[in-house]
Amino acid sequence: MLQLGEKGTDRLLGGLVIGLAGAAAGFFMAEDLAPKVLFTLGGAGVGAALGMVTAALGGRRFLLFIAVGASLGALLAIYVSGAEEVILGAATGGTIGGFSGVMVGAIRK
Repeated sequence: MLQLGEKGTDRLLGGLVIGLAGAAAGFFMAEDLAPKVLFTLGGAGVGAALGMVTAALGGRRFLLFIAVGASLGALLAIYVSGAEEVILGAATGGTIGGFSGVMVGAIRK
């Protein structure tokens, strides 16, 4: 079995969390199918790269804020608008969670 270690696991999870948030945001940037696929894949790629760099720099708390924000945003979107708006709610919640993580980090210092 592949042994990643703590840093490797952080990078993998960071890439997954931010990649999913990037894909969700890219999904809403276009209306036609071809640009929608391109923006979704591009957002996922850029998000995964940023997530891996953030995790490598020790941003575990920041990534946790984004994951919790995306989950709460998706649940709130389901409650308010139904299941068809869950991707938008997750993308928005992840963004707000990231901003909250940055603010908490700034206040702690």
